[in-house]
Amino acid sequence: MAADYIPALGFLAILLGADRELDDYHDFYRMLLELNPAGARALAISYCDAHGLEATFDDVFVPALLLMGKERAEDHISQENQQLIIDTICVLIGDLGKRFSRPRITPSVRVLGAVAPNENHDLGLLMVLELLRHDGVAASFAGANKSIDELCDLVKRFTPDFVFFSCTMPENLPAALEFVSWVKKNASRVTILAGGSAALSEPQKFLDAGCAEVFPGRSAALRMVRRHILQRARSRFPGTRLLPGFAIEPDDESPGADTASSASPRA
Repeated sequence: MAADYIPALGFLAILLGADRELDDYHDFYRMLLELNPAGARALAISYCDAHGLEATFDDVFVPALLLMGKERAEDHISQENQQLIIDTICVLIGDLGKRFSRPRITPSVRVLGAVAPNENHDLGLLMVLELLRHDGVAASFAGANKSIDELCDLVKRFTPDFVFFSCTMPENLPAALEFVSWVKKNASRVTILAGGSAALSEPQKFLDAGCAEVFPGRSAALRMVRRHILQRARSRFPGTRLLPGFAIEPDDESPGADTASSASPRA
């Protein structure tokens, strides 16, 4: 078909069912382009029940978002299509998470996820927080469009053990560094981990401001947080036993490094 030979028509291949090698995320994406969020939701639920939460993020949501970004950059889909995809996935992250039992780490570990002011990219962070909940972590998202003062107030009220901070836009770097510096100065016991493309472009600035680490992606972020949590739990509470749902993944990027969540679906 024409879409197989003309790059500008590539999105038609998805709408018309060609290129079937990766059925799951293509079907999910196609349903959203067809304005069928209910069908996309049913597909995601079915895939999650069969393969697990983390596999659904990796195999369906992330590829669909990457394809969305490419299609939008090439002006093959509208801004409205893009927003529908983002909104649907945002809701599904939490809804799919509710289908699984959530153990609790003893003692409790608290993680606050936050994004820099005026950031529009928070889906990756939401996926990380949802997966941490299934490790037994008490994880909370600060919300979008929060000012630095509001984020600082949330740190005071939530009293997290870890702040998981994302900054993707270069223009938000000054505000992001201001927030990290405030946390380091006023809540010194909190471990701050940063990610996002802007943070990765200036990792030393974030480390100098008070971050413990700057992570390159979601898999690395999960490993870092899990390792920090395990180390902190063992140092603060000798003899602490973590529940079976909490696993530290390997440091390398071998095929076994990124495994699905061990949580089981609720009946």
